Amino acid sequence: PARRLQLGARPFVAAVPCDGPDDTGDEGLDQLQGLGLRGAPVDPSAPTGAVTLRAPELQDGGGDGGEEPLVRHWQLRLFGSEDGIDPTAVLSWPLPIQVTTFAPDAPATVRVVDLSHESATLEWCETMATAGAPVLWYEAAVFEWAEKTDASELGAAGWTESTTELGCRAYPLQPSCFYVARVRCANRAGVGPWSSISAPFLTLPPLPAAPAPPRVESRRSTEVHVTWSFDLDEGAEPVTGYSAQIQPEILPVAGPLAQSEEGASPVEGSPVDPYVQTLEEGLARNACISGLRANSRYFFRVRAHNVSGPGPWSGASEAVCTIPGPPHPPSPPTAVQLAADAVELAWGYPVNNGGSCISGYTLRAVPVAAGMLSGVELTVDGAQASPAWLRGLRGNTWYSFSVAARNSMGFGGHSHSALIKTAAIAPAAPSVPRLAAGTAAEALQLAWEPVMQDGGDAVKRWIIVATPPLPHPAVTMSLDVVLGAPPGAMLPPLLGAMEYTLTISAENCAGLSPPSKPLVVVTLATVPTTPLAPPRLCKEGRHAATTSPTALALHWDPPALDGGRRVVGYEVLVVGAAQFEQGAGEGADPGLRQEQILADTSCTAVVGNLQPATAYCFAVRAQNERGWSGCSKWSGPIRTDPPPPGMPSSPRPIDCTARSAAVEWEPPVCMGPLLEYEVWCGLSLASEHRASPSAAGATAAGAVLPGAGRRHRTQREALRITGLMPNSPYIFRVRARNGSGWSQWSPPSDAWSTSDVYSADDIRSAVLRRFGGTVGSAFRAFDRNGDGAVSLEEFIAAFEDARMTASIPVDQRVELFQAADELNAGKLGYREFTQCFTRYKATPGLMRQLMPELNSSGRQELLETISGHRRSTSGPYDQRVARSVERLTTPRPRMSRAQSERRLQPHHLIRIEEEKGSQTSASFPYHHRRDWSVDDCSELMSERSFQSAEVSVATARSGRRSTSSPPAAAPSAPQA
Repeated sequence: PARRLQLGARPFVAAVPCDGPDDTGDEGLDQLQGLGLRGAPVDPSAPTGAVTLRAPELQDGGGDGGEEPLVRHWQLRLFGSEDGIDPTAVLSWPLPIQVTTFAPDAPATVRVVDLSHESATLEWCETMATAGAPVLWYEAAVFEWAEKTDASELGAAGWTESTTELGCRAYPLQPSCFYVARVRCANRAGVGPWSSISAPFLTLPPLPAAPAPPRVESRRSTEVHVTWSFDLDEGAEPVTGYSAQIQPEILPVAGPLAQSEEGASPVEGSPVDPYVQTLEEGLARNACISGLRANSRYFFRVRAHNVSGPGPWSGASEAVCTIPGPPHPPSPPTAVQLAADAVELAWGYPVNNGGSCISGYTLRAVPVAAGMLSGVELTVDGAQASPAWLRGLRGNTWYSFSVAARNSMGFGGHSHSALIKTAAIAPAAPSVPRLAAGTAAEALQLAWEPVMQDGGDAVKRWIIVATPPLPHPAVTMSLDVVLGAPPGAMLPPLLGAMEYTLTISAENCAGLSPPSKPLVVVTLATVPTTPLAPPRLCKEGRHAATTSPTALALHWDPPALDGGRRVVGYEVLVVGAAQFEQGAGEGADPGLRQEQILADTSCTAVVGNLQPATAYCFAVRAQNERGWSGCSKWSGPIRTDPPPPGMPSSPRPIDCTARSAAVEWEPPVCMGPLLEYEVWCGLSLASEHRASPSAAGATAAGAVLPGAGRRHRTQREALRITGLMPNSPYIFRVRARNGSGWSQWSPPSDAWSTSDVYSADDIRSAVLRRFGGTVGSAFRAFDRNGDGAVSLEEFIAAFEDARMTASIPVDQRVELFQAADELNAGKLGYREFTQCFTRYKATPGLMRQLMPELNSSGRQELLETISGHRRSTSGPYDQRVARSVERLTTPRPRMSRAQSERRLQPHHLIRIEEEKGSQTSASFPYHHRRDWSVDDCSELMSERSFQSAEVSVATARSGRRSTSSPPAAAPSAPQA
């Protein structure tokens, strides 16, 4: 039962050599399969049965000497198999048999399949009794047959031949004779007996004799009438017809021949292959041979036919030339260039123009596929019209092209056809694509069928276009064709939850096919798209003010598409700039930080726990319910702010006057650039002294805010503070500022008292502050008699004021007057007065005095003095004040008085006089004469320069007038 289960679908019984493999395992089955077993099939459903086997034959040599033994032992076995050829299992015990080899039997059914007057073709059947040895050869013999002759009286064979085939041709035989044939075969055991004789067969009668050479009776341009004679022997087979051999000798005409009524004299040319024409006149001994060409020389031969076939050719006739007519056909056309709808053809000049000049050609194109398209013809003029374009064709189509020449006699015959295929065209539209998998946006796979019409050229690539609704861009994919692989493609990632229209086009060397019918697909939701821009510093909004040395406010753009689902969160990736340069930003690294940020419509966040003054790189990715998007590009290095500066040292007073004090200090430790300092100055009162910590507690002192006092700002490490009270103790504190903010206040300095001695600057500022704030108002107050000059008495008396008498001694007033009176005139003019109470001179080119030069530090100090040590909101200092200070403290070329007078042209003086007469300056002291000297003009121009500077100074001082007492009202100007 176990073996019965292994029969398979087609079991069989086969003979195996006794010395063959006896192993029933896998190795033995492999050897049995190599023997090529020829078995008899067995019905697997029948319990018993009988089979018929042919005696086995061995193809390889056996026994001594390389020959098979005449007696061989075999064994029969039942094999299981699925195909009836290769065994899969051995299912029975071996049954030994003995096969004896002997000579084969005679073949059967010898017959004649073809006869002629001198040969016969024989065929026979293979012998079935080979006795276990293959047939080595066959021998055929043909005998003459006489009526009432049996096989034993045949005599010697008239023809014999050995062959390995099942047929042969007996040649030569006698015509009109009876013959019979017989065959025998041989194997390794010997030669078998002769077969029975075949049916008698009669060879055909002999061929007819050759006729006499033909004679030409008449000729035309395309035909010739010939006659010949033929004598039939007595008793010969009757003639059944005639055929003619036409030997043309075409005239090689390079140009037109001279035309005449009877044609031109022929020119000898090279002969061409003859051709045969069967004459339709039956048994008549004359015929009209047509289909000739004009103006050509021909030779003719004839032969007779009977039942045995055509006889020998007669001798050649005399050469005859047809009369002139249409030209001969040109050479077959060849393609020069191919296009989809046209072909450029070239052809050769006809070898014979028919006796007149060629005047044109006709080109013809006939489609090979009948009934598909109509033919196209084109007529061109000129003997040298080749090459020419034949248009109006269909691309990727086989056409039969021919050309015919034309002369004055008409069109000649068309040339031999040339099969030419027009150029390839674009393929037909592919089939509608279909989805090979799901509709996931990340892995949308399509499949389609190959195009049925490739346009004459194999498809090189497929173009797949996925078009979403506007304004989203279409996705185009190009895919090269892989031979043997079914068309299909995996599209690049698409947008999630989006409707796409998918089309496919095929492309070959001729172009792109029309798109296929569209397939509409709605993709599943996917992760958001990768944010395009990296995070950047947030400079606006509610998070802009949260930037500190340990935190950065970042802003980023949301993803262009959310993947069909709302973005629920962002993740900010942080890495140090140094680590990023080493490659940490490209993947997960121990130094990489990930900051989880909740969804924010403003896409802003504050990243904390950073190191001060350290550069970081940031990236961001978005999340929806489908997962995380790709990581954006990494930002450039973004540096956190440095920490505020350290506490400066306690200020050290270096100089004091009655109204000012100069202090200096050491700069603090700072990681970034220092922007400015703020110095506090206040009276050293007993109560404040007790509240203020000592210098030993410098750390705690920085946390205590200074009390009431004055504050000044500077960018230098030294400052002179003005406007102090004489003989008063003061203390000072300072703090520094950088981009991160202010440092702590320094410890208070030691108390330092102002003196009772006024400096020149103190006097100047006090005078200007007391008398209106300008030099002009002060000059009017000093010039009490209004004569335009200030005497010593007037100068001293001007200080007799409740505010200034006790402050400035008389001796110091006299020294100040004498210093201003350089000419010892005993009085001060407006110019000398101006030089006394201001250090900065206007219009130096018109004045004989030199302008004092100031370096950058001096200009900085002057700017701080003018601005009251307060910074403008629009910049460090008012730009107008800065420009005025730079102009007034920059040396300019000096001009002599003569140069100044030469520079003042008459129209300058006229314009100044008009201005003087039309308005009165509020700053200049008086107008009391109409004739102006050069000094007057200089004073006027100086006054104009001071007006612009004073307006700037007054604007800068307006911010600190609220904290200081208002200046006293300027006295009214005395009458001239």
